[in-house]
Amino acid sequence: MKELNGQVAIVTGAGHERGIGYATAVALARRGARIVITDRADTEARKEQLALVETRLKDYGTPVLRIAADITDATQRNAIVDQALEAFGRIDILFNNAGTDIGCGPYLEIQDQAWAATVQINLIAIAELCRLVLPVMQRQQSGVIINNASMAGLKAIAHMAAYTSSKFGVVGLTKAIAAEFGADRIRCNAVCPGIIDTPMGRGGLKQLCPEGMSVEGFTELVEDGFALKRLGQPHEVAEAVAFLAGPYASYITGVALPVDGGAVNAGI
Repeated sequence: MKELNGQVAIVTGAGHERGIGYATAVALARRGARIVITDRADTEARKEQLALVETRLKDYGTPVLRIAADITDATQRNAIVDQALEAFGRIDILFNNAGTDIGCGPYLEIQDQAWAATVQINLIAIAELCRLVLPVMQRQQSGVIINNASMAGLKAIAHMAAYTSSKFGVVGLTKAIAAEFGADRIRCNAVCPGIIDTPMGRGGLKQLCPEGMSVEGFTELVEDGFALKRLGQPHEVAEAVAFLAGPYASYITGVALPVDGGAVNAGI
């Protein structure tokens, strides 16, 4: 029997086939979980991507529920949980993956709006989704929450002040939930990816590239700072999430797990 057979997993930010959310939904589906995928669908392109992800996930033979939602909106956050419960009757896994890198750039140039959006998307929306699923998991006396932090949640990185602040908050939130809800048999961990070869990861490299240097040259410099000398792939983060979600990690909680290829000095 597959180790997550019959369990229900919500994956936010799952609307891009080259993203960590989609890769994680695949990893969980392959282990037998029923999948709830969410992402914004405020453009036709986003709607099409989310529908494509749903179609591809169904190829793994597991039920899939697609919910178009903006997690910064309270009504839409509630709808994610309500619809998941209506469809499947329980919630066993929450992977808070949705996030933004809008808070990157020179510290003195980050605008108030970018600070607010970064904290709202990367921290507050995650905290609120946790607040919605925790009572469900308490009633079940079981559940796993995994939050997508970042290596920027473990170390300070220049030109990423707002982003780094929000991700340190995610790590702190993770540890606080783990401490408070362990008695309810609820585990909470974070993954802390390095630079992953996704549209967001590639966009971040472009944002951080110093003036006068090519993006390709900067990418090579960054890769050289990783022990494994390359960017990570979405499925490599997904497998870490799936491990933390499953029974083999049953005594692991409150951990912020680096998935960064050995980012000793990532050149940023």
